[in-house]
Amino acid sequence: MKINLKNMVLGMAAAGILTCSPVFSEEVKPADSQPAIKYGYVDVNKVVASSKAVQKANKERAAEKKKIIKFIEESANKMNKEEDEKKREEMKNQFDLDLTAKKSAMSKSYGEKLMKINNDINAELIKIAKDKDYQLILTKDAVLYGGDDLTQDLIKVVE
Repeated sequence: MKINLKNMVLGMAAAGILTCSPVFSEEVKPADSQPAIKYGYVDVNKVVASSKAVQKANKERAAEKKKIIKFIEESANKMNKEEDEKKREEMKNQFDLDLTAKKSAMSKSYGEKLMKINNDINAELIKIAKDKDYQLILTKDAVLYGGDDLTQDLIKVVE
């Protein structure tokens, strides 16, 4: 059986192999015309180190630690002066409860302050991303190559 070119083209068209669908008739855009994804990164350690809010929270925490140390010293002195063993044991139990409460309150307060600071920094970073048309912002540690360093932009608004 002899197949000529005309019959082969007609057979391919009938089989759906040769088609004039819009996919083949559209002009394919070069990669350059696609909008580039704009991404940046932030050095979180630098932002945190330069944040006055973080510095203030750390100073307040240091002051609270000093108060707790003073409380421990005063309580130890009182317990050492107590001669009655039963009263000393009661004082020790109360001291343990008070110390645990003070440490817990300090940790909770510090954690809440840091959470607020973190939320504020994230809100500022989102503003920068939207204002400058960034689709993705990562931490500096997550970026091996490329991207724009937005650290100084964030530091300026976080101070």
